[in-house]
Amino acid sequence: MTILNRVLHSAALVGGLFAGMASAQDTVSVTGADLRIVDEGDGVPGVFIHGSASDMRVWDDVKDTITQTHRFVA
Repeated sequence: MTILNRVLHSAALVGGLFAGMASAQDTVSVTGADLRIVDEGDGVPGVFIHGSASDMRVWDDVKDTITQTHRFVA
């Protein structure tokens, strides 16, 4: 399984872990690494992945806008 496939598979798992929750911040284990996630909002999910030199805070400015109409997963 390629790294991209692992990320996509993990994103699908993350979406299933928090289905139906309006707001969550938790840690999930992905291929042995613990990752912090935020899952907020309802509707069509958008998965936001930051670069290697940053963290999920890069999405703070857009999260509130996105969650008005979509599900935000980072």
